[in-house]
Amino acid sequence: MKRALLLLSTCLPSLAFADAGVLIPASVKQDPDPDILSLRSMDVTVRIDHLHARVDMKSIFENHTNQQLEGKYVLPLAGRSAVEDFSVWQGEERLVGAIVEKQKGRKLFEQIVARNLDPGLAETDDDPDKARSFTIRVAPIPPYGTARVEVTFSEELTVTSRGVQFTLPWKPRRYGEQKVGRLHVDIAGDGPYALASVTAKPDGQIKWKTAPAPGSTRFAGSFDARDVALTQDLTIEMQLAPTASGGFPVDTLAYRDAPPGGRQDISPFGDGTVYRDARGYFLVRTIAAPSAMSISSPAAAKDAPRDVVILLDTSLSMQWDKLERSFAAVEYFLGRLTPSDRFDIVTFNDEIHAATPDLVTTSSSSTGAALAFVRTAALGGGTNLGAALAGGIALFGKSPRAAARYLVVISDGNPTLGEIGYTQLGADFTKANAGPSSARLFVLGVGDDAATTLLGKLAAAGDGYFGHVREGSDAAFLLRTFFDKLGQSSLRDVALVLSAMTGITDVYPPILASVFDGSDATF
Repeated sequence: MKRALLLLSTCLPSLAFADAGVLIPASVKQDPDPDILSLRSMDVTVRIDHLHARVDMKSIFENHTNQQLEGKYVLPLAGRSAVEDFSVWQGEERLVGAIVEKQKGRKLFEQIVARNLDPGLAETDDDPDKARSFTIRVAPIPPYGTARVEVTFSEELTVTSRGVQFTLPWKPRRYGEQKVGRLHVDIAGDGPYALASVTAKPDGQIKWKTAPAPGSTRFAGSFDARDVALTQDLTIEMQLAPTASGGFPVDTLAYRDAPPGGRQDISPFGDGTVYRDARGYFLVRTIAAPSAMSISSPAAAKDAPRDVVILLDTSLSMQWDKLERSFAAVEYFLGRLTPSDRFDIVTFNDEIHAATPDLVTTSSSSTGAALAFVRTAALGGGTNLGAALAGGIALFGKSPRAAARYLVVISDGNPTLGEIGYTQLGADFTKANAGPSSARLFVLGVGDDAATTLLGKLAAAGDGYFGHVREGSDAAFLLRTFFDKLGQSSLRDVALVLSAMTGITDVYPPILASVFDGSDATF
């Protein structure tokens, strides 16, 4: 029987709860089992070009039973990622997937079934606990045979604090440890920005073919291993070097697809329509630098006094890995405060509790007491985020002084008590926070199920910054770049203005609310 692969999706995954492309023997159990299906080999190619990463993953799984199996392939992806192509091999035949809109895809699926064909399905999961994981049905897997799955996805990387991080999530999250018999990774990068340094994890495992030299724009290397447990994410961190003037070049990319006579739709589910569109598309990326912005640098901001109130979510939804990561974030933030700073910590669920009645000066004893307060805080109840924000603002008013004020929220962003609408939460915060001594709102989303879009909007409403720590990931880069922004000014209402607008009809986004030092603005 002939088969066709079909992807049904409204938006491609940005969060995940799996490990590095596991294949679950779905016809016999709901969790991975290497005694049934094991990962024989995996070949990965990573290309980072102009801060756009493209990843090709080819995985071969082996059936160790005398049964014909049906498998469910689950692949985790980072934020800002999108699947471009996928296929499953059936013997010597490569079955290529087609990516279509979800509602149209379901209709096509029914039509294919009616034609006595066997379609394979891949779609984002409707279960909220597994939302946005990329899954593919793989069947049949013959007794003592193999299944080969190929997926290509891309990710737009962002610049923050003059650094860029690319992560391939291999460390266990939802499932247990996965081992691979043979692993090969080929990595290369190039772009418009000179590199100050490039670090890679696992430490010392990548053999550089083109070593990342300071001032160069290129690097290339490979990583080979056998019988290896995938217990650590593959991470590439790039620090960018400014030019002699202290700035960065503007990166411009353009694309046009206008073949003579137009282009015919020859996709598996297309109707042969001929498209004629002479328009092109462009991307412009610029990186903000203090010399160009006349704003305070991180070094200068370090000596300026700050008042910081940390709001820590201790509701039941923050248990396990989320709680560990939240405590690590609190510990990191307190460790970066200086003697000129004051702080307080507020835990919140259905009740609000402050570590001290007023802000205290940073010292080893005050930070130690604050960490002890957090360690003894009990998880429980729902999440009253609105009350926590109001409590944080009230603390600033108890002992005002001439210092920059920062309200830092650490939460998965799922309020269940009081006001739960983020538009109203933002409006309430703006109203209560009005005045010349207002605080900026910085939000750290924690967990794979964090409400990232909504938390981001809340941070924007508070003239602040949003960061997201995923479960299982190496959070060092994110925590460092997140904290760097406490004390920095930022450009507001940033727009792209072109000297000659001839032929250009649309620029998106029209305005960026704020851009921090060493971060990029992309249009």
